[in-house]
Amino acid sequence: IKNKININNWDDLSKLALKFCLSTEGIDSVLVGIQNIDELEFAVETEKEETLSDDILKKLFTLGIKDDYWVEPLNWYRRLF
Repeated sequence: IKNKININNWDDLSKLALKFCLSTEGIDSVLVGIQNIDELEFAVETEKEETLSDDILKKLFTLGIKDDYWVEPLNWYRRLF
């Protein structure tokens, strides 16, 4: 992702992930894990920002997992052990 989109730190990656979900047609809400008030404020501020441009969305969709096997988290563990 870092090579395709300008990502400098984990906050940028978190923001990009949230904005990707909120910018995708057909997604009306996003469940995020919140551990403290700072993370809640970060998520709320991110939601208030503009959605991602069509160009960035197109780039991100090209990075998607093409093999359904890897979408299932149980397979990650099985593959490691």
